[in-house]
Amino acid sequence: MRNIIRDYGAVPGTDCTAAFAAAFLIGGALEIPGGLGPYLTSANLVMTLPTRLVGDLMTTSTITPNLPPGVDGLTIRPTVGGISGGWGMENIGIAPASPNSMQHAVEIDLSAPGAWLANCSFHNIDLVAGSGADSALHLDNPVNTNGLFCGEITGKSIIVGGVKLLNLGDSFKIEGATLTGPNVGLYATAVPGAAQVKLKDCNITSTGGAFFGQSLNQVQIEGNQAEQSSPYTGPFNGMFVFSGCIDCNVRENNMNSHGNTACVVIENASRGIVVRGNIMSALNNPLLGHVLIGPNCPGNALADDNRYYDVGTGAWPAPYLFINPSSPLWNI
Repeated sequence: MRNIIRDYGAVPGTDCTAAFAAAFLIGGALEIPGGLGPYLTSANLVMTLPTRLVGDLMTTSTITPNLPPGVDGLTIRPTVGGISGGWGMENIGIAPASPNSMQHAVEIDLSAPGAWLANCSFHNIDLVAGSGADSALHLDNPVNTNGLFCGEITGKSIIVGGVKLLNLGDSFKIEGATLTGPNVGLYATAVPGAAQVKLKDCNITSTGGAFFGQSLNQVQIEGNQAEQSSPYTGPFNGMFVFSGCIDCNVRENNMNSHGNTACVVIENASRGIVVRGNIMSALNNPLLGHVLIGPNCPGNALADDNRYYDVGTGAWPAPYLFINPSSPLWNI
């Protein structure tokens, strides 16, 4: 495996932009040794060939961009029409030099017609968004019908500022991560017909909500600890929001809104959303209840094994459900 210090002359603690640029011209696996100080950068690093950054530990193999607001730290921009497997990061951290510098820590840029990215994986990563960014990891796919598919974020990853994926393809999962900071923990939309998004076993304390999905099929939200411990600042009205989604499962999550927002919101003609085996803490309020279902959302289901807690009284009451009359529930 090539080494950013040995093969490209990077000196931790100094500006390593040129070393990364030279390495990215070749692609492949690139070792980023840890414990020697941060790898400072002064420009957006852009990958156009399949490249995988491999560090020793996400807290010691760190890239520290010193960039103006609006500039991304690392951009993954695959060659249009190229074979796009082999991209990603493991045991790497990216955080801005100052809170108000940098835009996204990682930008996946599929804005060129025909661009796509498959089998991109992020394992044990630590990403921090710059102040004002809408996410730490961001997918921009405005026109392509494939986009990003068969991707994953795994390990004990920490993502401060959330993940925003616009027009996903099939099969993306986030498992075992901590999603915190401002914005939505996972904000996702999909290309027409794409299916299978999984959010599993994560700790989510993002102030904009845990999950917002729009036009997604076959979402699995499972085993997460989601907590809205600070005042809700997101644009949506729930911790887990399904908007125009079909055939999704929300199961065995612990949701504690602390009275700041609703737990689960189903809206915009969503159908086939099954909510089972969860613990939900909320208030008896039309905007802050356990489950809110909007108009024209038929065929959704609440199982009998959910448990409901009132954060105001400390009681375990019947669920606080606020359901539009045009959206009858399916009983299971």
